[in-house]
Amino acid sequence: REEAELQRAKRELDAIRAREQQVKEEARIKKELELQRLREEEREAEEKEKLEKQAKEAVAKYKQKELERIAQEQKEKDAREKEYKRRLQEDLINSGVDEKHIAA
Repeated sequence: REEAELQRAKRELDAIRAREQQVKEEARIKKELELQRLREEEREAEEKEKLEKQAKEAVAKYKQKELERIAQEQKEKDAREKEYKRRLQEDLINSGVDEKHIAA
């Protein structure tokens, strides 16, 4: 009878240890999954930040090129105007118009 009681107590103890082990394993798995989720979120945040930075750089580069293009166009326009005025004045002088009338 004592032997049966000892066997029952041993089975109960083994069952308790098995449940404790299962709880520990479930907690470990849960922690591992949480860490994986956090790592994935961090990776996604870094990727998003990288893409936003690249987009900002692309916009800044585009704006800089636009400013350079506009400045170049203005420079060329000013040069054409200056050349036009010089030729007009030269033509007027060659046609005999007085320089006083040209200035007006």
